[in-house]
Amino acid sequence: MKAKQREVYLALMAEVDWQLCSFCKQGITTGSSCDDNIMTECDHPLGDRLPSSDWGLEPGQDCWGFVPSHSVDYIAEVVAIILREGYKSVSIDEKDGMILVYGTKE
Repeated sequence: MKAKQREVYLALMAEVDWQLCSFCKQGITTGSSCDDNIMTECDHPLGDRLPSSDWGLEPGQDCWGFVPSHSVDYIAEVVAIILREGYKSVSIDEKDGMILVYGTKE
């Protein structure tokens, strides 16, 4: 995906201070850190050439290997729910075509 196309994903992730990897098809969720940010590892076939290969991406950091796992609309909905509810720690699920976002506020 071209850098210009990734800008909207970066902007959405910045709203909740998450890594771009959080919604990448190549990202594998490994748990949450002590400050409740989702931690992901990169499983991209060219992983050793990506900016995330050593330590993972920081929130706001771009990656040319990003492949979105969901549509912009889906991610925007998740981000909107997180912001509206004020969630700090989040779990995302789907059921019967609905996006389910669970979280804690503190």
